[in-house]
Amino acid sequence: MDIKIAILLLIAVSSVSSQEYIFCLYGIINNTYTCNFNINNPAGRLDFPTIDGSHVAGYTDSDVKGITTGYIASTAFLPPIICNKFQNLETITLKSIGLTTILNGALDGCPLVSSIDLSSNGIKHFDEGVFVNNSKLNWLNLERNNITDLPAGLFMSLENLTELRLYMNQISNLKIEWFRGLTSLEFVYLGMNQIQDIPGNTFNNSRQLRQIWIDNNNLEVIHSNSFGTLPALTAMNFMYNQIDAIDERILNKTGINLLILTNNVCKDGFFSDDTPGRPGMRTFFRECFDNYEEQFPACIPDNLMERVCKLEEENIELSARVSALEQEKEELEVKFEGQIKSLLSAIEGLQSQIDELKSGTTVAVTPTD
Repeated sequence: MDIKIAILLLIAVSSVSSQEYIFCLYGIINNTYTCNFNINNPAGRLDFPTIDGSHVAGYTDSDVKGITTGYIASTAFLPPIICNKFQNLETITLKSIGLTTILNGALDGCPLVSSIDLSSNGIKHFDEGVFVNNSKLNWLNLERNNITDLPAGLFMSLENLTELRLYMNQISNLKIEWFRGLTSLEFVYLGMNQIQDIPGNTFNNSRQLRQIWIDNNNLEVIHSNSFGTLPALTAMNFMYNQIDAIDERILNKTGINLLILTNNVCKDGFFSDDTPGRPGMRTFFRECFDNYEEQFPACIPDNLMERVCKLEEENIELSARVSALEQEKEELEVKFEGQIKSLLSAIEGLQSQIDELKSGTTVAVTPTD
């Protein structure tokens, strides 16, 4: 450890909270050259010009493939200098450093990152374009934060993401838009939130889904249309909810062989059944399925929500076209208004010349285009 870093670390350990610093202690962890990241950023600074620290002999910034939480780390914002300095990062693990806000540009310099762990912070806000340059990301952990909502397009560019962890946040409403770009998603963990309902077609685009965990929430009814047709789905965990009814058609649309309903209203238990048609599962959860039939008669079309969503999308598209036409109309009105004024002015000039000619005054008439 060089003298400068030793001094900085001593300052950090002595808890001088007003002292601003940012530095790395470099080393090899699990065969990966890694920055042990230390920061004290009481003013919420974003424009750090560099990160202090001396490399292990023979290594440079381009060799850094991982970054982990250091001995002392505290910042509400993720400084862009991290990805701007270490552009070959593949793993970012910055847990418990006090993050509250992730702004656009924070991760733009890390196009190769495949794993991000920002768990156990206090994150409340993401800008919508945070992950726009991270298409190689396949594992994202946002557990144990203060997330109540997310921008609609936050995950739209993450077509290679296979696992999303949102455990222990404060989410009450899932949004279809969050999952539309997650076409490779296999595992989603949404336990210990405040989710009350799963909208129709929420996971329809994630046809690779294998496991969905929405335990310890406030669900009361499970609709089959919430999941669409997911042939790869094998396990669903709804333990510790308030579920009283489940649409039996969920067994027809998925490959589910493990359903966990421990501590719910219609059933307290779980059942595993991988036999064709899953007759054992249909018997074990019969009360839940029957309750659904009573509350939602079979005369309701199975694809009703899908049709409603499609109509909503068509309505949005038509609204956009109408807006575009109205703007085009305004532009044409402005354009032709000027031309009409020029023509009227020319006509007035000609009329004036005609009047003078009629009165006997000779005027040289200049041809007008």
